[in-house]
Amino acid sequence: MKVFVYGSLCKYQENHHFLQKSVCLSEQAYVKGSLYTSSLIILS
Repeated sequence: MKVFVYGSLCKYQENHHFLQKSVCLSEQAYVKGSLYTSSLIILS
């Protein structure tokens, strides 16, 4: 599964350890769309 990561999941940030077994495909990327603020936290 490919995911777009930003914020606290990025390298050198406090939650990056959740991705320690992941493979980085690109250091920079662009996506078309919108970001919305939410108070929901979903980790599975």
